[in-house]
Amino acid sequence: MGSVETYFLFKYRTEISTLITQLSQERFQPKNSKQIEIAEEAIKPYTIIRILLQTIIFFSGIFLYISPLATLKTEKSFPYNCWYPFNVSKSPLYELAYIQQVLGGLYITITKLSTILFLGGIQLYLGVQCDFLCHKIESLGGPYFGRNLKKCILYHESILNGFQLAIMLFLFYYSWFATEVTKKSENIAFAAYSCDWMGKSKEFQKDIMYLIQISQKPIKFHIHGLIGVSSETFLKVLKSSFSYYTVLKNVMQD
Repeated sequence: MGSVETYFLFKYRTEISTLITQLSQERFQPKNSKQIEIAEEAIKPYTIIRILLQTIIFFSGIFLYISPLATLKTEKSFPYNCWYPFNVSKSPLYELAYIQQVLGGLYITITKLSTILFLGGIQLYLGVQCDFLCHKIESLGGPYFGRNLKKCILYHESILNGFQLAIMLFLFYYSWFATEVTKKSENIAFAAYSCDWMGKSKEFQKDIMYLIQISQKPIKFHIHGLIGVSSETFLKVLKSSFSYYTVLKNVMQD
């Protein structure tokens, strides 16, 4: 998974760089003390979650990478169960393989954590911009009511334009992995049928039949038990978003 995430981050590095540049524009920055307060309140839960994740991963990593060394005198073990085409029980191959696992594990962990925090930060930023817009709408009044309302509509359009890539990246990220889980879970029944079950006991064959039966329904992720998370759903969201955006743009032009 870590390698796949790295691939997609590298593939869309130009779009991500453009997105970060857009987020740094003046129009998305807080304009008064109230908006600064709104932003600070929204950042607090994100900061707590970030520190909690980093703490859990840090201590889990220490335990994972140090615990095998406790049995070094009696048995040479590794943090991960891996197969090597050579004997790693002797020095210096054991030390080199151990270092390779530690570095590989750290790389995957840092990549995974960075991806989660990045996507979470983008969602946080999007939510803050919606809070800014709500604050502006609630403060409408005075002789320039109509002009200020149009500014709010334009600001909403700027949010849609500026964060469209972020939303698509986020949806694609989870939709792609959810689809992969669904596809792999569909192979369970075939794998059970492909095993050497002929000639085995009736109890064994009944267990195989039961496994095939319960694995007929693939693993699928749903939002509140209604909307399925998959690549198909992602494409539907893309089509709907483009349609809504086109309608909104036509209304603004009229």
